[in-house]
This record gives sequence, C-alpha cells and structure tokens, in this order.
Amino acid sequence: MPSVYIKTYGCQMNERDSEAVAAQLVAKGYTLARPEAAADVILLNTCSVRDLAEQKALRKMENVIAGKPPAPASGSAGVHGLCGQKPGTGN
Repeated sequence: MPSVYIKTYGCQMNERDSEAVAAQLVAKGYTLARPEAAADVILLNTCSVRDLAEQKALRKMENVIAGKPPAPASGSAGVHGLCGQKPGTGN
C-alpha cells in the first residue's frame, strides 16, 4: 500500500484540513507514514495568511526537493492549504 506523510503548519483549521485529507487518503488505500522518510508521498499543509507558517512550509519543501531528509521513493510531494489574497500580488 502507498503511504503518505502530512505535515501541518499554521492554524487549527489547517489541523482539521490535514485530518480530513488524511481520512480521504486512507479511504483510498493509503497508510499514514511515520517517520516521513518512510512515506511514498509527502504533503505539506500551510496557510498563506500566516507568513511564518508559509515560510516554514516553503523551506521544508525546498529541503524535501533537495533530498533532506531523503525524498519519498516515488518522488511525490505537494503543498496544500489556505491561500488568501496577498496585498499587491493579484493572487
């Protein structure tokens, strides 16, 4: 069975969202991996409203891409979560 590691940054709503994503993935046949090095997929859940959480998640993703810790065997990683509009970005 494929495994997933979900790391959550930010607010309590992000924790709830991570739990929901985990439940959906388990229903699809994934197992939850601990530690992350054992995962086939790494998902980072962050909140762009909280800048510190977003910066931590982006640094973590840079490390995952660089293979620190070792990247998932499948090479699959992603970021999800709340993405609010930032002033001056048009996003």
